Amino acid sequence: MIYQNDFGWGLEKGNKGSERTVKPMKEEFTMKPNELLLRRLVADGNTVIIVEHKLSLIAQADWVIDMGPEGGSNGGEVIFAGVPGDLLDCERSKTAAYLKKEI
Repeated sequence: MIYQNDFGWGLEKGNKGSERTVKPMKEEFTMKPNELLLRRLVADGNTVIIVEHKLSLIAQADWVIDMGPEGGSNGGEVIFAGVPGDLLDCERSKTAAYLKKEI
């Protein structure tokens, strides 16, 4: 079932769990009041994909895909893919330099 709510739209699992769940949400979804909801989605077995620059959220991620080396037309290359702790050692990543200060 496709639905829309205050956070955006998504695809709900079927009654027998046969459909994949995809829940794209607006940016406000990632803010602090909704972090428990994010955690619940993950705990229920959903994959949550967030495009985010907020370092505190990146540091908590299970997996990070860092795009670069710059933004816009100078980006689009996967610089790093892995756990946040390993990102800290990626010399090509501009995110890593900022994340080191956060962790």
